[in-house]
Amino acid sequence: MSNGFSFDDKLQLSKLLKLPLVPTPQLKKDHVPLVVKNMEEAKRIKEKQQWSVYMVECSDGTIYTGISNNVSKRILDHNKGKGAKYTKTRLPVALKWLQECKNRSEASKLEHKIKKLSREAKLKKIKNYEKR
Repeated sequence: MSNGFSFDDKLQLSKLLKLPLVPTPQLKKDHVPLVVKNMEEAKRIKEKQQWSVYMVECSDGTIYTGISNNVSKRILDHNKGKGAKYTKTRLPVALKWLQECKNRSEASKLEHKIKKLSREAKLKKIKNYEKR
């Protein structure tokens, strides 16, 4: 899987998300789990130093919303227990939704709007994002 992640990043991500590092017989050789695809998108945005709003699904099924200018690092921090207080007791988290913003101010405003949405509305945003 050539996605710009180092072997150590892939190993750490596979351990945190309990995903196989190599394809299993049930998966096609080119299969990339959606969570990994989302992390690839996060890394692409990071290279542009772009502020983003993201949603992660916690292990208890709840949705956490945050902002970062390095989402891939932020997700790894969350999964190391160094992220938000909310996610520390709900590990691991998986990136489910991501949107680039022009600057930190725009990201903060969008984060605030998303945090006011109902759970159903957030899940709908995630579902639409996964369809792309």
